[in-house]
Amino acid sequence: MCLLASVVVMSFTDLALTLNYATTVGMMEMNPLARAVMNTGSPASLTLWKACTAGLGVLVLFLLRRHPRGEVGSWVCFAIMAMLCVHWARFNAGIQDCIPEYASLIGTDHPSWVMMTAN
Repeated sequence: MCLLASVVVMSFTDLALTLNYATTVGMMEMNPLARAVMNTGSPASLTLWKACTAGLGVLVLFLLRRHPRGEVGSWVCFAIMAMLCVHWARFNAGIQDCIPEYASLIGTDHPSWVMMTAN
């Protein structure tokens, strides 16, 4: 249960950071599914998509919590989300060094660049 609670917290942290960057300066999104949802321009759509995908995954792992595969799956999800949080921490720490690159991407049609409007 602690692993799943941690996965939920890290998932919403990822969502909050994604929304922060996507609705302010924009961001590169390498996940094509997330990028497609983000290209709708709706933070609500992204929030719903993230809640549904993460929620479904956590629900499946919760239902399998008494089986060894469920335990392994929970640890795998925890590790992936922890690595994503480390990525965000490194990204946030180094963003100041990337200002010229960011400035050159804003307003371009680069296929991975996403900019959303805050509702």
